[in-house]
Order: sequence, then structure tokens, then C-alpha cells
Amino acid sequence: MATIVQKIHAKSLGITLKVQLPPAFYLRTRIATAIMSVASLICPISVEVVGLEKRREPSFPRLPNGAPRRYGVGALDYDHEIGRKLQIYLDGVEQSEVIAYDVDAGIVSVFRKGADHRIVIEDREAVRDTLTGYVTVEWRD
Repeated sequence: MATIVQKIHAKSLGITLKVQLPPAFYLRTRIATAIMSVASLICPISVEVVGLEKRREPSFPRLPNGAPRRYGVGALDYDHEIGRKLQIYLDGVEQSEVIAYDVDAGIVSVFRKGADHRIVIEDREAVRDTLTGYVTVEWRD
């Protein structure tokens, strides 16, 4: 998951690690914290995370309008800014609470809503439904 780019032995017998981490911000933060926690038990250490300033372009295939052909909240390259600008339709009907979609497979995953229009919770988890049909994606205005 993390690639150690370079290891440098410091004069104080500590170690400095330069680490290239995945593009998702929350993963980078959690991995860097874990590396520092474990390594500090062994010896004095400092960790430099490389590449935080760069924003990598997501690697998903695109539709002619520039929207992703498939996209999901759980994907490593998920970008909230892109996700909130997309409007997903299934057989021409606008979908809400979309978790993921795939235009080629004709699948939309959504959170199930009850009669009160709230997300249904069972066993302390939101219930997900997978709907099938003709999926189209547009950019919100």
C-alpha cells in the first residue's frame, strides 16, 4: 500500500523515512500515523510524507460528457468534489442517495429509504439496494 521511497540514517541514530502514500487523503493520514506509531517503538524516527501537494487525476474511464463511466464512494480515487457534481439517472428517473454506479453494467447502488423518506437502518448499518436498468450520468448545473 505504501511505498518507501528512501530510507536515510540520521546522525542521532534515528531513522527518517520518505514515504509515498496512496492518493486518498484519509488513507495517507491513517497510514502515516500508523507508520510513526509502530516505528517509534523501535527507535527515534521521523516520517516525511512525499507527494501530499500533488493531486493525482482519478484513473476512471469517462463518458463523452466527461463524467466517469463508473464511480463509487468507496473507491480509493473517489473525489467528493466530483461526486457531488454528478446526477445519476436510472431508466430516466433521477436517483438520490447514490453510493456507486456503473454505466456499462447498468447498476446503481443506493441507500434504501423508508416511507418517511429517511435512510433505513438495520443491525446498525444503512441498508443498500442494487438497482439495474439503463444508467445515464449528467453534470449538475
